[in-house]
Amino acid sequence: MKKLFIVLLVLLVLGGMGGGAWYVYGELTRGYTATSRFRIKLDSMPAPDDGSDLLAEAIRNRKLSLQYDFTGKPALAQLIKDIDELHKDLPYTDDAVLTVDGKIQYQKRIEQLRDAITVTEEISSETLNVIRVDVTLQEGDLAARIANKLVASYLRMVRTDLDHMLLGQKKFYHQEVTRYRRKLSELETARLRFMSDHDGTAGLNIMEVLDNPAMIQKRIIERPQAIRDQRREFTDKVKYLTELFADRPMGDHAAIQVAEWKVQIDRLNEEEKAFEANKEKLEVLNRRFFEIRNEWLKIERETQEAQQQLRFWNDQLEDTQRALTKAVSERGVRMHFIEQASPPPVKPKK
Repeated sequence: MKKLFIVLLVLLVLGGMGGGAWYVYGELTRGYTATSRFRIKLDSMPAPDDGSDLLAEAIRNRKLSLQYDFTGKPALAQLIKDIDELHKDLPYTDDAVLTVDGKIQYQKRIEQLRDAITVTEEISSETLNVIRVDVTLQEGDLAARIANKLVASYLRMVRTDLDHMLLGQKKFYHQEVTRYRRKLSELETARLRFMSDHDGTAGLNIMEVLDNPAMIQKRIIERPQAIRDQRREFTDKVKYLTELFADRPMGDHAAIQVAEWKVQIDRLNEEEKAFEANKEKLEVLNRRFFEIRNEWLKIERETQEAQQQLRFWNDQLEDTQRALTKAVSERGVRMHFIEQASPPPVKPKK
């Protein structure tokens, strides 16, 4: 009985000596819970006119991986690297590489840290998110440092990702704006080329022709006859007056009238020559009417689509620029500690 009492006493003493350590034989032990809180707050309700909707969307997307961001292997690996107590006892080779046993312990430490960390969303709304991080370890000071380190790293990561996301969006939207501006320039060139090729053919307005294809047939058949009829009319009038005054001087009024008729005859002759010169184009326009109209409709349709796309991407670019300005100046979203974890108070010695 005395021997059993001595054994129990030794175990109690050893247990007390190890109770204050943050690990026993390489293992983290649970005990004290250190709590760190932080908030991510938008200065206003999300709205597209000032870019805050993009900030809100980015924060929502980031929260989807909240647990992983704190307890995933990348986060915990960085934590082990940053805090000496979490890696200094692991066995390394002379080349500073973990030994086989060190790798096993390293993986075990990842799992122990994951078990020790709890992440809770205390408030989740469009404008305010309050998140609590609890770390439970026997060593309170280490638990507090881990909690604060995790939060600080997370806030830094979110800020960096937010800026990178907005910069990436800005670059993409700028490329799209440039692309559609170039597209509109090409379509304007196509429009001018189309007008140069088809407008004014035989005196026709191509836009009116496209709306009323019967104008082509009317121009081909009716206009030449109209020119001949008008010229015959003016020619007959000139002939009549000339014969009337054949044996006597022509008065000033009659002379002026004859001169005006001759001007009209010359005009009709020029119009007939122009018509003959453009007759082939007019006939081509008649034969290819539907093809030409579809060519124009395509230019019009693509121009409208490009204008709509340009407005859309330009609006996105402006929103992103406003959001980026807010993020960079920290006027649109605020991310900071509400409460930093503290180690347990030191008990006064008796």
